[in-house]
Formats: sequence, C-alpha cells, structure tokens
Amino acid sequence: SWFQDDPAKDNPAQAVVWFERVRDLAGQGFIDSLGLAAASLGWQARAELNRERYSQALELYLAQFATGDPTAFASLIQAANKIFAGGPETLQQVAANPIAQRVITAYVIARGGPSLAQPTSASTPLIRVWLDAVEASAVTHVDGAERLAWAAYQIGEMEIARRWLDRARPEEAMTLWLRAKLLLHDGRIDEAVPLLARVARLFPPS
Repeated sequence: SWFQDDPAKDNPAQAVVWFERVRDLAGQGFIDSLGLAAASLGWQARAELNRERYSQALELYLAQFATGDPTAFASLIQAANKIFAGGPETLQQVAANPIAQRVITAYVIARGGPSLAQPTSASTPLIRVWLDAVEASAVTHVDGAERLAWAAYQIGEMEIARRWLDRARPEEAMTLWLRAKLLLHDGRIDEAVPLLARVARLFPPS
C-alpha cells in the first residue's frame, strides 16, 4: 500500500520497512504458503531501484534469484539497463560496490564481444563505459578482476586486459586461460600450449 504509481501516495522508504518485516516474520517461523518473503525481495528491489539506490537493488534481486524465483533474472537485466541509462556517475557508484560490480560485469560479459561475423557488436560501447567506470571508481581491490580482463579481451583491448590480469588472482582458471590467449595473440605459441594444457585440467569436464 505504500508502494504505488501515484507520486502523491508513493512512499518507497516506508514500503521497504514492511517488506523487511515480512521476511522477519517468515524467519521467526510464521507460515508463508504464498511465498511472500521471496516476493518481498523483488518488490523491495524495485523500490530501491525507483529511489536510485542501484547497488541495493541488485543485491536484493540476487537474493530473490537465490530463492528460485524465475522472475528475478529478467529483473536483474532490467536493473542493469537502467543503470547504464543513468550515465557515468551512476556506473561509478555501482562499480564501487563489490557485489553490484560483479553483477554488471557478468551482464556485459554475457552479452558477448564483437566477432568476425559481427564486428560492430552492440555490447562494445557497454563494455567500454563499464571498464572506464570501474577504473574511475578508484577501487583498489576488485574481486573478479579476471572477468574484467575478459570483458576487455572481448572488445580487443589487449593492454587493458593485461592490466586487469595483473590485479587478478594468479591461480584462477580464467586468469590462466586469458594469459594463454594473450600469449597466442602475441605469437608466443610455445609458451601458451603448456599453459592451456594446465588450464584444461582446471575447468570442469563439461
């Protein structure tokens, strides 16, 4: 009742209080046969999105997704689209939040980079502005730096990929895989082959 389309009646801050209360009651053992605790995560995320509290919204949508609610996936995509529409300042704000940063990085990676058949992929500008935002956020440690390196590799920014790899966990499978790919890119095949063989044992057989 506090969360409405009518600006005169809408009070998302008050709505959030009651969404959290629903989850508190479910946690205390009250019957929740309608799954309202899980639903409250998505509604609260939407309230936070409307308040332009983007990192909080992403974390809530992730929590909703973890409950098995299939609608959370589409909501995460919609939230990411809204974040990119917010411009550089919004992107930097989100990049400073470790969980939100990994969600948006996954979003841009999943869209894929340019290919020979599609040299002007629509994902290229997204990846560029996101990498710029993460750099501009002045975060000194980025968990999942190897994925930012992969994003840079997707759009052919090899030097940016190398820079992120230097900040990545050295024994992470993706880190080693990208190092091998960069060696191949440089024509250093003899160095790349044993590294690829090592990486092949780290990835799941499937």
